[in-house]
Amino acid sequence: MIRIIQIPFGRKLFIFSVLTSLILHAFPAIVFGATIENGDAVFLRTNRGLYLNTDNVPLAPAKVKSTRELDPKKSNEVWWIERPNGKSGTINYGEGVFLRTNRNNYLNTDNTPLAAVKVKDDASPHASNSNEIWWIEKAGSDDRTKIHAERTRPNIVETTKTTSFGSGRKMTTSASISRNGLLEMNTWSDTVNVTRGLSGHHVFVICYDQHGNAIWVSKAYKCKTIGGTGDLLTKSNDHDKHLEKFPDVIGKHTFSLKISHHSGSAKSARDIIVGSTKEAVEIHNEVKAELDRLED
Repeated sequence: MIRIIQIPFGRKLFIFSVLTSLILHAFPAIVFGATIENGDAVFLRTNRGLYLNTDNVPLAPAKVKSTRELDPKKSNEVWWIERPNGKSGTINYGEGVFLRTNRNNYLNTDNTPLAAVKVKDDASPHASNSNEIWWIEKAGSDDRTKIHAERTRPNIVETTKTTSFGSGRKMTTSASISRNGLLEMNTWSDTVNVTRGLSGHHVFVICYDQHGNAIWVSKAYKCKTIGGTGDLLTKSNDHDKHLEKFPDVIGKHTFSLKISHHSGSAKSARDIIVGSTKEAVEIHNEVKAELDRLED
């Protein structure tokens, strides 16, 4: 036999507040999300409960302490996590970041085994030679990029862009790429001008990884000519569809796309992007292995 017990309203509120408090303390990641944003102030703790500390003057050594000051304005144990490019948003595994104190000193090292760790009052934003950029990696894995990619990369990455060329002429392209590297582009060319259309216009797409690095560039595709609305022999609007298969790892590591429209040839613009992509250093090794296949 089931017995129903009525709980007074005031007691319900008490029980609810107690349960909420327990949840907040036991499962903070569930309530607030286990993410760190650009500009967040954090403690850096060891597995023995010691906190990274500095005397907070230029060239002062970094060390660890068993206590911490909680007030960020006073604390020498609080560190601000910042992207070198200042871009806002969640900090991802494998990203390079600055660790800044409340006096604008940056954690630094001479970057050789057993070198001392200290703070400096300036920081180089160039990942290839900076001694102030630190890479955040998840403990227990030797593949920092794969962790984040598998957790957050959607099955389809897509974007749309419209570009106006003046005089009532425009191009609109929607582009999408699947996990296996299949790119689909649909471009609509249109004019409302009586005498002016578009001829020889091109479109291409750039793939970016989760850190904003360009990792691949599509071919530049020429679109169908359109004539002005007064041209009885040529359409004033038309559609082009293009499919291109990239290496599988490009699809896997693509987190965003950028569409590039050109009223004429796109060769020089594309060549510049291809060149810089092939010279990139801060990209996943799987991607680097495929860059020889990227056509100039």
